Amino acid sequence: MPNKIDETLNRIAALSDKASEALEVLKKNEDEIKKTERLLTLSNTASVLAHEIRNPLGYIKLAASFLERKIENEELKKFLSIINAGVQNIEHCIQNILSFSAKKTLNRKYVQLRELILQVATEMATLFPTVKINLNIDGFLYAFLDIDAIKRVLVNILKNALIAPRDADIDPEVIIVGRSLDDSVEVQVLDNGVGFPEGFTASMIEPFKSHFKGGTGLGLAISKELIEAHGGSLEVGNTLDANGKTIGAKVCLRIPRSNV
Repeated sequence: MPNKIDETLNRIAALSDKASEALEVLKKNEDEIKKTERLLTLSNTASVLAHEIRNPLGYIKLAASFLERKIENEELKKFLSIINAGVQNIEHCIQNILSFSAKKTLNRKYVQLRELILQVATEMATLFPTVKINLNIDGFLYAFLDIDAIKRVLVNILKNALIAPRDADIDPEVIIVGRSLDDSVEVQVLDNGVGFPEGFTASMIEPFKSHFKGGTGLGLAISKELIEAHGGSLEVGNTLDANGKTIGAKVCLRIPRSNV
């Protein structure tokens, strides 16, 4: 009789464990559903706002550009340049919002990625003239990719590096490294800012959740989504000195060389 009681108790315990596991799975699925619904609501709302902002923003940009050509006063031109820079920043945010909201369809072809990196780096250097951008890119860097999508990724990652919070006594600097691997190409963007929060990984990237003040949280999320749509990967981390102290953030992109 004691053996049967023990056997029954063991079965009850096993069933209890399975029930607990099932509840955990249900809770996780429920959380994922709520998260998806929340992101869908945010995405739809943000998309509507982005479209509403786009038209008046275009008029502001047109008016500022017209005045900049007509006005000869250099002091006023500086203020108009500030307006134009602000408009470009808002346009970048709007593009990210619309990219996040839109269905991703890639138009891929073989591209010399080096040229695309140089183009983006030149454009961003114009917008952020106080930040030094260093390039170390292999000459042969071909990959099968969607030019617009990867340019969006490069702009997002590079902009994050350029505006990364830094200690007051540090001159801002960004390094872009591009190299060919056996079956993929790799692009690393390194800055000398305060780095990502300790323990932060690519799996923690979420839309509308930024790891630094003033960010929208969309740049990394969209970039990760676009890179993974190419069959590649996006990893984040920090660069450490010899003493293990963080000396900047690092984002690593890997894109398959072919479409296989």
